[in-house]
Amino acid sequence: MLDDCTETFHSRFMDAGMIIAKGQGNYETLSDAPRPVWFILMAKCEVIARHIGCEPGSFVLQRGPTAGLG
Repeated sequence: MLDDCTETFHSRFMDAGMIIAKGQGNYETLSDAPRPVWFILMAKCEVIARHIGCEPGSFVLQRGPTAGLG
């Protein structure tokens, strides 16, 4: 998805110290992004809920794998 974004967006995304992404669609497209992304979403389907480790319908604040704290 990031390859389809404008150069301005891509530059800001790559330079951001932290990114907050809302919604399951953003989780689906950005969960492997090489940036510090935090996700706020409701796990609407079994596949995503299982991937996150929650029950379907759960509201989640999920740290992406590269969103380290230090």
